[in-house]
Amino acid sequence: MADSLVLSHAEIEFLLQWRPPEHIAIRELLDLGSDDRREYTVKVGLASLLARGLCVRVGDGSVAPSPKLSQVVDGLSTARIGTRAFGRADQRNVLVHIVHGPDGSLALFPAGPDRFAVAALDQSVAFVEQLTRFVDSCQTSKERSTVVIQAITSADRVGIALVTDESGAWFVSDSEESPDRATPSTRRQAIRRIQELLPIAGN
Repeated sequence: MADSLVLSHAEIEFLLQWRPPEHIAIRELLDLGSDDRREYTVKVGLASLLARGLCVRVGDGSVAPSPKLSQVVDGLSTARIGTRAFGRADQRNVLVHIVHGPDGSLALFPAGPDRFAVAALDQSVAFVEQLTRFVDSCQTSKERSTVVIQAITSADRVGIALVTDESGAWFVSDSEESPDRATPSTRRQAIRRIQELLPIAGN
């Protein structure tokens, strides 16, 4: 899937009910919040996917994803680790969710109210390298920069904050909630610390 695919909250809700995530709480990761009308939302999501040709009816009355959507379905349902990374690049705030598992890696970017742009990532690139690229994209100016990464697996929840000051010095905090308590570091040490906190990232 070379180009990103924009999906609405309702469409994602349908996908998560249709093929429930096996290992991590995708709804929590994407901060979809509570939905007292989820049954209705799921129906709206299915109707939208059918109208867009992203899902098709099959002979027995069930539905199947189009080839364009199948990577998203597989990626969300089999992801073993999910991250929420926030930073600033090109003078704008950037938030990306990355999910990674044996059947694919996806990046999800907010694309307006209740919408996400979803893109498949190169599976040959290690997960920690995907995060490293995001961190580096936020270090493009002489300004102070902070990148916050939160990650969840089926068994754990961790966070890290990476800070660079105006002189280019690096600092690392193992708490995404307290980046101001970071300790001096180097870029190499910071990336190594990400890999230590996310042991599955190298798989």
